[in-house]
Amino acid sequence: MERERAAAEAVRATTAAEEAEASKLAAAAKALASDATSALAKAMPALDSALEALSEMDKSELKELRSYATPPKQVKTVMEAVGFLLGASSYTWAQSRKLLADPKLIQRLREYDKDAASAATQKRISAFCELADFKPATITAVSRPCGSMCAW
Repeated sequence: MERERAAAEAVRATTAAEEAEASKLAAAAKALASDATSALAKAMPALDSALEALSEMDKSELKELRSYATPPKQVKTVMEAVGFLLGASSYTWAQSRKLLADPKLIQRLREYDKDAASAATQKRISAFCELADFKPATITAVSRPCGSMCAW
């Protein structure tokens, strides 16, 4: 009987320790979920604004961009970033012109699955975002549709 009591007490102690660890993990998960919800709430207005900006672009603006023989630096930079997001492995202005000729470009941008972007793509795009002149307001001063794509 004494052995059974000792075994039961050992199980009780193990269970209590596991319950305490589970409670710590649950609290950490709850805090992480709260942080994620807060970050998402802050990011959603910017995403909504970017999607609205894409909706306001029209094909004539894209046609105008495509007509550049030598585009401004900011236009090239934005189109390079967009090209990489849409799967290009390298960049040339000729590739960007083809991309701008795509009748479904705006739709492709709106439907882009940002959550499926690889770590390498995210890293590459982060490098663009760190550029001093890669800001929607700065880009919009040069090209409204590229400003919208930059915001996106």
